[in-house]
Amino acid sequence: MVEPAAGRADAGPGAEPGRPSRRRRWAILIAGGAFLAVLIVGASLAWTVVLPNVNGRGEHTRVPHALSVLDANESLDRRIASKLEVQRDTGWIRTGGGHYTHTSDAMWSAFTGRIQVNVSFHRHEATALKTGTDAAAEDMDKMRSGETPQPIGGLGDEAFGIPVTSGYEIHVRDRNVTVHTSFSAPADSFEDLKANARPMAETALALLKQANR
Repeated sequence: MVEPAAGRADAGPGAEPGRPSRRRRWAILIAGGAFLAVLIVGASLAWTVVLPNVNGRGEHTRVPHALSVLDANESLDRRIASKLEVQRDTGWIRTGGGHYTHTSDAMWSAFTGRIQVNVSFHRHEATALKTGTDAAAEDMDKMRSGETPQPIGGLGDEAFGIPVTSGYEIHVRDRNVTVHTSFSAPADSFEDLKANARPMAETALALLKQANR
């Protein structure tokens, strides 16, 4: 009579030797899924929060209300300034205190549009891949493209002016913020127009620094 061999199915119930039980397999799967979820959440936070914050250290976090630039500027002829009326006032994600986190833009005109003044701020945010300063510098490069910019010293980190029809534009970058001012009016030379556009840019930069103290 042959004895039943050890390890055969008819030897008794139980898991096959060397294989984990079903309960243990489920525990391993759950633990692995939880670990993977933690990795995904951690990587997402690093990409969307940690790295942008690291890249944005020392950069401006808000911009002033563009409308305040004209009121703070003391260089524009009062006879002109008193006639200027607001034609455009934009801005979004307001933080309070007359500040915006991203963009603020304003335009004034007088004498049926013969005189026009523009001021705008644009704050570039840092991302996981680059700083806001780098993005602002790239934006300045785009504005130079196809134009004949005139370098201007003493304004922000970089600045240039562009003569346009009946006006003069000044583009400035201070860290991660670009500031744009322009003055259009009947004039004998572009230097006369620049003499009004530059003080607006200087005032805008001073207000930018105040907003980020």
